[in-house]
Order: sequence, then structure tokens, then C-alpha cells
Amino acid sequence: MKKLSKFLLIAALFLGAILSNPVRSLAQDEVVDYQVFYDNLAPYGSWVNMDPYGSVWIPNVGAGFAPYASNGYWANTDYGWTWVSDFDWGWAPFHYGRWEHKRDVGWFWIPDYTWGPAWVEWDYGPGYYGWAPLGFGITVDMALGGGWHAHDRRWCFVEEGYMGRRNIGSYYIPRERNTGILVNMHPITERYNDNNRHAVYIAGPKREDVARITHREIKPYTIAERPTPGHGVTGRTINLYRPPVQNKPGVAPKQVQDIHNITPVQQRNDDYRKTQPVEIHPQIINTQPHSVRMQQAQPQQQPQQQRQQPQQQPRQQSQPQQRSQPAPQRQQAAPRMQQSAPQGNNNSGGGGRHR
Repeated sequence: MKKLSKFLLIAALFLGAILSNPVRSLAQDEVVDYQVFYDNLAPYGSWVNMDPYGSVWIPNVGAGFAPYASNGYWANTDYGWTWVSDFDWGWAPFHYGRWEHKRDVGWFWIPDYTWGPAWVEWDYGPGYYGWAPLGFGITVDMALGGGWHAHDRRWCFVEEGYMGRRNIGSYYIPRERNTGILVNMHPITERYNDNNRHAVYIAGPKREDVARITHREIKPYTIAERPTPGHGVTGRTINLYRPPVQNKPGVAPKQVQDIHNITPVQQRNDDYRKTQPVEIHPQIINTQPHSVRMQQAQPQQQPQQQRQQPQQQPRQQSQPQQRSQPAPQRQQAAPRMQQSAPQGNNNSGGGGRHR
């Protein structure tokens, strides 16, 4: 009997200690460092040292990969439009850090500390929505203040009627048309101030504007905390691992490859394609206009001279292009300062643009 009483006393003390010091959810309370990125992304790509960025991550992905375009979709949340990735590693590179591109390397990711629904800038113009990844060192204030703008070929455009669709990747406009489209585009300046994380996000187009333009109800998603690295969607709940990240000296990837030993991007794409039953390619384009698809089930044959598309005006490299105001103005837009192409425009195709 005495042994039983002693056991019950010890159990009661142990239970009291647990209740007075509850285990905290890592995603909500604990602070991690870059090691969580280094360890969890290593199986899906290569870490290399690259000036001037430091340690960057190159994903093992197929031909045509582009951040915030491949294998994912936009979901509207309280934070604005949130990128939902179908990549297993998508919880980190699309919500922390910045993406950059080099012709021989392809897209690579640079870690950073602050979580966000998506680190992109948004544009709107007659008939289109567009977005592009923020570059290395580019803040929200810099993007919205007119002092920086993404390179033409880094933009992804979709006809306005398809914004918010789960299969939005089937309707991207060919990037060769970006320069002509951007002339008439204006920045979307909606912000979300996240007081809990002391961060500001570019929220993207207003939910009600997208609903009005697309003639569809835009149902919001809720973001829930996930305690371990990863992400998933249940119903209209996005479960995300998004802990606060701190700068801790001495952490580094366990395995770093020499940049000169990295397989060229085209060969990596070819090798990856051989292992995949379906090629991941964001540029699957249906070029027929949304309005035509909605109104004409069977297009009528027209004379050749009527079916010819108007030619786009060639870009003038020597003089900046002025944006004309779209009519009608359906999205609040602020004019941007003109500037030359961003630094490091050794990306895939296209030239710089003055805006």
C-alpha cells in the first residue's frame, strides 16, 4: 500500500510539472536557424557557395521550372494571395528568402529569415494579372516604391479570367510576350501588415476585385501552424511549417558542392525528365483569349486579313518606355519610376526594360 501511495505521489508531481511547463509547438514558439533549411532541402537539391549570396540552394527540377509558376497555385488568405506548392520542399523556398537566376545554373534560392505568403510583386493591366519573384536584397518598400522592377522574362502573366484557379498553370502567357504586356501594366500596391511577425507583405489583387472580374466566388483559405517541416492542404486549410528564423553563427550545409561541379542546367533537366512519368512544365499555353473561349464554342472561319494579329511595337533600348494608363482603370495603381534592367540580368532570354 505504501509503495502504491509513493507511486501515485510521484506520478502527481510529474503531471504537475508537465502542466506547469507545457510543451510548445515549434512552429509557433520556438526559433530555429538556417540549419532547418540546410538539412531539410538537401535531399531535393544541391547547396553551393556563390558570390555574392553565400550558400544558395539549386533544386533538382525539370525543364521549364520557374518559382511561383511550376507545380502550384494561388490561394487567397488573410495575408493576401499565398502560393501553395505541390513540391515536397515548397514550405521553405516559396515563403522565405529570394530567388535568382543565372543562365548556366538556372533558378537558385537564397535563404532569409522572414516568412511570407509569397515574396513576389504584382501587376495588373487591361486583361491580365502578373507576378514576379522579388530579387536578392529587394524589400517590399523597394518593390512598391518604384526603385526596382523584375526583369521582363521573370514575369508570369495570366488572363484575368483565370486568376485564382487551381489549374492556373495551364493558362500562362508565353514569356516572349511579356515585354509588350508590361508596357500597359501597373503595380498592385495592396499591403498586409503582419504585426505578429513584424513583417509587411505585398498582398496582391483584392479578393473582391478578382471575384468581380472572374465572375466567380473567391473562397478564402485559412493558414494553420504545422509543428514539423512540410506543408499540406485539408479542405480550405493550408497547414504550413513557418517558424521564426534567426541568424545563428556557425551553421552551414553539411555538404556543399563546388559551383564548377554543378551539372549544367539543361543536362540536369534532361536527367530529371527521365525519372518523371509526367514532365513538370509551367509554360503549357492555351493562347486563345479567355473571352473567346467563353463565348465561342466553335470559332468561325474568317478572312485571312481579319485573322492577322496586330504586331507589337519593338522595344526601344535607348529610351525608357512610358506606361499608358489602362482604360478602364479597374485596379488601384501607382506609377513607377523609370529604371534600367535589374542587376544580374544574365537570366534566360530577353533584355532589360525602362519603366
